[in-house]
Amino acid sequence: MASSRAAPAPIDVLIVDSDPAQRRVLAGLIAERTLGRFAARICEIPKDALAGVRAGAIMIADIETVGGPLRLAELTRTRMPLIATSQRAPLTAAVAAARAGAVDFLAKPIGATQLIEKLDAAVSSWHPSNQETASPAKTPSPAPTIYQKREAWARRLGG
Repeated sequence: MASSRAAPAPIDVLIVDSDPAQRRVLAGLIAERTLGRFAARICEIPKDALAGVRAGAIMIADIETVGGPLRLAELTRTRMPLIATSQRAPLTAAVAAARAGAVDFLAKPIGATQLIEKLDAAVSSWHPSNQETASPAKTPSPAPTIYQKREAWARRLGG
Protein backbone atom coordinates (compact mmCIF):
# COMPACT_ATOMS: atom_id res chain seq x y z
CA MET A 1 0.00 0.00 0.00
CA ALA A 2 1.45 3.37 -1.03
CA SER A 3 2.10 6.02 1.60
CA SER A 4 -0.02 9.17 1.42
CA ARG A 5 2.85 11.28 2.75
CA ALA A 6 4.67 13.30 0.12
CA ALA A 7 8.45 13.35 0.08
CA PRO A 8 9.88 16.43 1.78
CA ALA A 9 10.87 19.28 -0.50
CA PRO A 10 14.62 19.53 -1.08
CA ILE A 11 16.54 22.14 0.87
CA ASP A 12 17.71 25.00 -1.34
CA VAL A 13 21.47 25.54 -1.43
CA LEU A 14 22.31 29.02 -2.70
CA ILE A 15 25.74 29.01 -4.34
CA VAL A 16 27.33 32.47 -4.47
CA ASP A 17 30.61 32.48 -6.38
CA SER A 18 31.96 34.70 -9.16
CA ASP A 19 33.65 31.72 -10.85
CA PRO A 20 31.19 30.01 -13.25
CA ALA A 21 33.21 26.77 -13.23
CA GLN A 22 33.10 26.61 -9.42
CA ARG A 23 29.33 27.24 -9.42
CA ARG A 24 28.81 24.42 -11.97
CA VAL A 25 31.01 22.00 -10.02
CA LEU A 26 29.21 22.65 -6.73
CA ALA A 27 25.77 22.46 -8.35
CA GLY A 28 26.76 19.21 -10.08
CA LEU A 29 28.03 17.67 -6.85
CA ILE A 30 24.84 18.62 -5.05
CA ALA A 31 22.66 17.20 -7.85
CA GLU A 32 24.64 13.95 -8.13
CA ARG A 33 25.52 13.17 -4.54
CA THR A 34 22.65 14.27 -2.28
CA LEU A 35 19.86 11.98 -3.52
CA GLY A 36 17.44 14.88 -3.88
CA ARG A 37 17.85 16.15 -0.30
CA PHE A 38 19.32 19.42 -1.59
CA ALA A 39 18.61 21.56 -4.67
CA ALA A 40 21.34 23.90 -5.93
CA ARG A 41 20.50 27.46 -6.91
CA ILE A 42 23.32 29.32 -8.65
CA CYS A 43 23.88 33.03 -7.96
CA GLU A 44 26.67 35.31 -9.15
CA ILE A 45 26.10 37.99 -6.54
CA PRO A 46 24.67 37.90 -2.99
CA LYS A 47 21.74 40.15 -3.90
CA ASP A 48 20.48 37.49 -6.35
CA ALA A 49 20.80 34.81 -3.68
CA LEU A 50 18.53 36.64 -1.26
CA ALA A 51 15.71 37.19 -3.75
CA GLY A 52 12.86 34.73 -3.28
CA VAL A 53 14.63 32.54 -0.73
CA ARG A 54 12.54 29.75 0.79
CA ALA A 55 12.68 29.12 4.53
CA GLY A 56 15.31 26.54 5.36
CA ALA A 57 17.80 27.50 2.63
CA ILE A 58 21.56 27.20 3.12
CA MET A 59 24.06 29.56 1.48
CA ILE A 60 27.52 28.60 0.27
CA ALA A 61 29.37 31.87 -0.37
CA ASP A 62 32.87 32.65 -1.58
CA ILE A 63 34.36 35.23 0.79
CA GLU A 64 35.96 37.24 -2.02
CA THR A 65 32.80 37.19 -4.18
CA VAL A 66 30.62 38.64 -1.44
CA GLY A 67 33.09 41.43 -0.74
CA GLY A 68 35.15 40.15 2.18
CA PRO A 69 34.52 39.22 5.79
CA LEU A 70 32.52 42.35 6.66
CA ARG A 71 29.98 41.67 3.91
CA LEU A 72 29.98 38.01 4.92
CA ALA A 73 28.98 39.11 8.43
CA GLU A 74 26.01 41.00 6.93
CA LEU A 75 24.91 37.87 5.07
CA THR A 76 25.06 35.74 8.23
CA ARG A 77 22.29 37.93 9.64
CA THR A 78 19.87 36.70 6.93
CA ARG A 79 18.57 33.89 9.16
CA MET A 80 20.03 31.12 7.05
CA PRO A 81 23.14 29.05 7.71
CA LEU A 82 26.10 30.21 5.66
CA ILE A 83 29.07 28.05 4.68
CA ALA A 84 32.00 30.24 3.61
CA THR A 85 34.51 29.21 0.93
CA SER A 86 37.86 30.59 -0.18
CA GLN A 87 40.99 29.52 -2.01
CA ARG A 88 43.17 31.99 -0.15
CA ALA A 89 45.07 31.09 3.07
CA PRO A 90 42.63 28.49 4.46
CA LEU A 91 43.35 29.07 8.15
CA THR A 92 43.15 32.85 7.88
CA ALA A 93 39.97 32.64 5.79
CA ALA A 94 38.44 30.09 8.18
CA VAL A 95 39.07 32.35 11.17
CA ALA A 96 37.61 35.35 9.29
CA ALA A 97 34.54 33.25 8.37
CA ALA A 98 34.06 32.13 11.98
CA ARG A 99 34.33 35.72 13.20
CA ALA A 100 31.77 36.76 10.60
CA GLY A 101 29.29 34.14 11.84
CA ALA A 102 29.55 31.45 9.18
CA VAL A 103 28.44 28.01 10.40
CA ASP A 104 31.35 26.35 8.59
CA PHE A 105 34.16 26.81 6.09
CA LEU A 106 35.31 24.92 2.98
CA ALA A 107 38.75 25.48 1.46
CA LYS A 108 38.89 25.30 -2.34
CA PRO A 109 39.10 23.00 -4.18
CA ILE A 110 36.01 21.51 -2.55
CA GLY A 111 35.62 17.75 -2.52
CA ALA A 112 32.27 15.97 -2.78
CA THR A 113 32.53 14.28 0.62
CA GLN A 114 33.48 17.54 2.35
CA LEU A 115 30.61 19.38 0.72
CA ILE A 116 27.97 16.81 1.70
CA GLU A 117 29.29 16.59 5.27
CA LYS A 118 29.15 20.38 5.67
CA LEU A 119 25.62 20.59 4.22
CA ASP A 120 24.41 17.81 6.54
CA ALA A 121 26.07 19.52 9.52
CA ALA A 122 24.44 22.85 8.62
CA VAL A 123 21.03 21.20 8.49
CA SER A 124 21.50 19.34 11.76
CA SER A 125 22.65 22.50 13.58
CA TRP A 126 19.83 24.65 12.26
CA HIS A 127 16.11 24.26 12.87
CA PRO A 128 13.66 25.99 10.48
CA SER A 129 10.94 26.01 13.13
CA ASN A 130 13.13 28.24 15.31
CA GLN A 131 13.76 30.61 12.41
CA GLU A 132 10.07 31.13 11.68
CA THR A 133 9.03 32.05 15.23
CA ALA A 134 9.87 35.27 16.99
CA SER A 135 11.14 33.56 20.12
CA PRO A 136 13.27 30.42 20.28
CA ALA A 137 11.86 27.32 21.96
CA LYS A 138 14.72 27.21 24.46
CA THR A 139 17.44 29.51 25.73
CA PRO A 140 20.46 29.23 23.42
CA SER A 141 23.77 28.18 24.89
CA PRO A 142 26.52 30.79 25.01
CA ALA A 143 28.43 31.24 21.78
CA PRO A 144 32.01 29.97 21.74
CA THR A 145 34.71 32.58 22.03
CA ILE A 146 36.74 33.50 18.97
CA TYR A 147 39.69 31.64 20.49
CA GLN A 148 37.65 28.43 20.77
CA LYS A 149 36.47 28.85 17.17
CA ARG A 150 40.02 29.51 15.95
CA GLU A 151 41.28 26.37 17.71
CA ALA A 152 38.44 24.31 16.23
CA TRP A 153 39.21 25.59 12.71
CA ALA A 154 42.91 24.85 13.21
CA ARG A 155 42.11 21.27 14.25
CA ARG A 156 39.83 20.80 11.22
CA LEU A 157 42.47 22.10 8.83
CA GLY A 158 45.27 20.11 10.45
CA GLY A 159 47.08 23.18 11.79
